[in-house]
Amino acid sequence: MIGSADVDTLRALRVELPSYLAARRAKPEGLAGRGWTEADPAPVLRAIDRALVDRLPKDQSAALRIRLDLDEAEPGLHETVAGLRRQVDGSAGDGDGLRSAIAARLADQAAGLTV
Repeated sequence: MIGSADVDTLRALRVELPSYLAARRAKPEGLAGRGWTEADPAPVLRAIDRALVDRLPKDQSAALRIRLDLDEAEPGLHETVAGLRRQVDGSAGDGDGLRSAIAARLADQAAGLTV
């Protein structure tokens, strides 16, 4: 559906999908609700955003592409900045650079990056 959708349809999906998924999978009551998790629309929303990049006018497409790139880089950057803060405030120990690099890599992997 996403592959053949026009811009208006993609925008409508982007807005309505999280509510739709939440309504389709209501939390079970009582013990049946133990371990229940809400559907995560993030992977589909990313696919919609990537499809929008290909269909929007050039300036809007470029802005969306930059936002998507920054969103993907943010988890690893957060860990890198945390390591730099430890170095600046003097709380970094021996091997903290390696610790920061590993934490950044793991954050990127958890975010779905394969860099």
